Parts: sequence; C-alpha cells; structure tokens
Amino acid sequence: MNFHPISPENLQDEASEAINYIARYYENVHDYPVRSQVEFVYLRDLIPENAPTLPESLRQILEDVDNKIMPGSTCEAVVCTLAAARDRVLEVHGEEKITKLVVYASDQTHFTFQKAAKLVGISLKNFRVLPTSSTADFALSPDTLKAAIEVDVSQGLVPLYVCATIGTTASGAVDPLDGLGKIARAFCAWLHVDAAFAGIL
Repeated sequence: MNFHPISPENLQDEASEAINYIARYYENVHDYPVRSQVEFVYLRDLIPENAPTLPESLRQILEDVDNKIMPGSTCEAVVCTLAAARDRVLEVHGEEKITKLVVYASDQTHFTFQKAAKLVGISLKNFRVLPTSSTADFALSPDTLKAAIEVDVSQGLVPLYVCATIGTTASGAVDPLDGLGKIARAFCAWLHVDAAFAGIL
C-alpha cells in the first residue's frame, strides 16, 4: 500500500477549514436538534462495505457530516411549517394581508420560531410572546392565548400560527394541547407542536 502523506500546505488549509466548521457549528448550535432525528440503522446503507484505499478530502468528509450524520435543522423544519401556514392563509385573505398575520408562542418557546417567522416575512411586531407562570408549571394557558387572539382580531389582525411545546428546552413545560388546539381551530390558526422534550435531558 502506498503512503500518501499530506503536504504542510494542505495540512494548514484543512486545519483552518476544520476550525471554521467547528466555529460555524457553535454559532448555530441552537438550531440543531438535541437528539438525532433519523431512524435507527439509517446510516447502514450509506456506509460502503469496505474502507476506502485513499482518504477523502476534508471538505467531502464535512459535507458527509452535514448531509448524512446531521441532516437538516430544527430551524429549517419550522420555516417549512410557517411557510405552509402563511401560504394557506394568504390564499384566502390575499397576499397584501401578510403584514396582518400573527404568530403566537409562550415565553418558554425556543427562539428558533422567532427567527423562522422573520424568514417567512412575518414581522417580529406580529410575534406574540405570551407569558407563563410557575403556578402552571410554565405551560401556556389556553385563556392567555384566547385573550391575545381576541385583542388582535379586534384590531383587524389575522391569527396565523400557534406554537405549542411538549417539554420546552428551558423548563420542560408541557403545553395543554387539547385546550390550545380548540382555540387555534376556532380562529382558523395553524397549530404546531414542537416535541422538544429531549432538550431538558
């Protein structure tokens, strides 16, 4: 077997690329799921039966990490649901109503939802962060949600999206899905459930 040592120049370039990759990961770490979102033995069919004779480039290795080991991110998934909810409502109310759309979440909801709302064109002034309390184990109260929606509707705004969470990453709060779901349905809002329980483990 031939020996193919890396040159000092390539070592410097690849070491720099590895450090940049780690820095990008830490910069966006809150956007990644806490636990794997792929199925058991998912990687089995993606790994060759025999080890390669020659090593791959570091760039290819890092691409494999992004595309196979940690595919996608929480933020991307949330953007998809918000975009679907937005498009559904705008088909009914017209494109010009995008400035009237409102998103509802609790003060325990992961900040990714605010970032995602901005990405789909929802102004942060239309993002309602609803208060919770320790007396309710920091769960979002259906009464609090209903009151907020009623105020917005009275001002001509359009309820778009309600984010409930099963096990918030900050406190492990579990929102009452049945109560929140009934209110969301009454106002034709999209109910999204963030199954984030692993974040507290």
